[in-house]
Amino acid sequence: MKKRTTLRGFLTEKKGLTAAFLISTLALAVVAPYKSYIMQWLIDAENRRAAVLSLLTGIGVILASHILEYFSRDTFTRMACRGVERARGALAEGQLRKPLSRHLAAAQGEALSLFTGDMRQIYDDYYMNLFNLVFWGFMGLASVCMLAKINPLLMLASLLLGLLPLLIPGYMAKRMKRTRAAYSENLARYTGLVGELLRGFETLAAFGAGGYFRRAQRNAARENAAAELSVRRELSLSQVLVSLLSWAPSVVILAVGVLLVFDEKISIGQLVTANSLSTFILSPMRLCSSAYAGLKSVAAVRERVEDEMNRPEPPDGSEALSEIQSLSFEHVRFCYPGADAPVLSDMSFSVRRGEKIALVGASGGGKSTAIRLLFRYYDGYEGRVLINGTPVSDFKRADFYRQAAMIPQTPFVFPDTLQQNVCLYGAYSEAEVEAALREAGLGELIDALPDGLQTRLTGDGRGLSGGQAQRLAVARAMVRGCGLLLVDEATSSLDAATTARVMESLLKLPCTELVVTHDIFGDYMRRFDRVIVLENGRVAEEGSFDALLSRGGVFAAMYQNRAKDDCGGARDVVS
Repeated sequence: MKKRTTLRGFLTEKKGLTAAFLISTLALAVVAPYKSYIMQWLIDAENRRAAVLSLLTGIGVILASHILEYFSRDTFTRMACRGVERARGALAEGQLRKPLSRHLAAAQGEALSLFTGDMRQIYDDYYMNLFNLVFWGFMGLASVCMLAKINPLLMLASLLLGLLPLLIPGYMAKRMKRTRAAYSENLARYTGLVGELLRGFETLAAFGAGGYFRRAQRNAARENAAAELSVRRELSLSQVLVSLLSWAPSVVILAVGVLLVFDEKISIGQLVTANSLSTFILSPMRLCSSAYAGLKSVAAVRERVEDEMNRPEPPDGSEALSEIQSLSFEHVRFCYPGADAPVLSDMSFSVRRGEKIALVGASGGGKSTAIRLLFRYYDGYEGRVLINGTPVSDFKRADFYRQAAMIPQTPFVFPDTLQQNVCLYGAYSEAEVEAALREAGLGELIDALPDGLQTRLTGDGRGLSGGQAQRLAVARAMVRGCGLLLVDEATSSLDAATTARVMESLLKLPCTELVVTHDIFGDYMRRFDRVIVLENGRVAEEGSFDALLSRGGVFAAMYQNRAKDDCGGARDVVS
């Protein structure tokens, strides 16, 4: 059974770094409490020379303790930063293991919050509280041993009374855990909402709807502020009560110490040292208690992050796939989760290697769903989706995605160089990338960019036209040399001339193609080997473009109706 990945495991993964932290912290725990002895050394000094030596020794202790403290904190900071880096890497792997259907269904803000807000809480409230437990725990333990050497009664009083400040955080830990979990969920919702508002800012600006942005953000921010206020109030109440109770031990220790001085069981110098040492016991106990409460309050966030890091691999096939000879759908029926009616019902058709197939039909007829099932977005369907006569789910995902590529309706442009936007960090040379871009019709873009292939593009393709973004996606498919290309409404937002250029680039690729398209008037339609018409989730008819027009069936009617809509009158359906 695979060992569960944990945030604590990432923190202590580097054994040398962990050992350096523990050794320096332990050394500090021994050295720092000796600062409490400086006043006693001066009081008990027999002469001026002894007093000067005691003072110099005290200065040495102070310098050593601060040097060790810096080394301890710096070492742990490196451990924590590396732990967050490793955790984000594990979260990224968890995202990659998600089925595509889960990515489509999940709220973007939730995933974004894992990488940002939740990881901030892991660093501040989990890792740093672990640091406080070790750092102050070591120091408190060393101070207890030193105080016991002066007088066991003072040590016992210090420990017993020091328990009082521990009661409050322990009592409030459960309440804090609930409020912290609620705040984390609220922050995820707020992050998601603001992200969507920013993505749609162009639309809001175009319609003069700044008030919508202002109101939606304000309402969400108000809810988030209320959730954060609850968390901060719980922490403030806990800290104030702890501070109040912390005065009692100091007063009692001074009272007991004075009685021991009068009984000549300890000296005045030892009383001063004992009083100072009690601070080195009570403060660490208080800080350890707060750290423990903090760890409890962030437990829900930690568990959610670790669950994501340990996301199981989705079921994968075992069959190898070296090339795609054919694909077919056999009596496929599929209904989206929560939908009342199936989007595909008894759909069957097949495609041979090298064929160029256009999938057309009315909106909602199942065109995009068909290629998504083939591309393994969803698994819960009836019937069979086959590659080379074998169910597509039987193939190893890595093998399948090496052979198949998909161009979505709106290709994503990453904030990276033009070269990496094409090869996506695959092992392709600059010459291969440039050849693919020029073949896809982007030669003029390469020549116009200041740094050529190394020009950095902005996120979401700002700066590229719709046609350039689509041809960039075509170049991605070309450079990979895939055997199967699925295209989902890639020209829906383009003008006729740009659509023609993009489709010409697509149809020149030497691979099997399944193209969902809404535009059935372009001359390129005659270059498809077959046009398959989907209606109500099943194949209504199929054949060459001209054959379907001549047949006078569903496709001819669709062509005629769209011609009327576009031109205000009917076109000749056999033209």
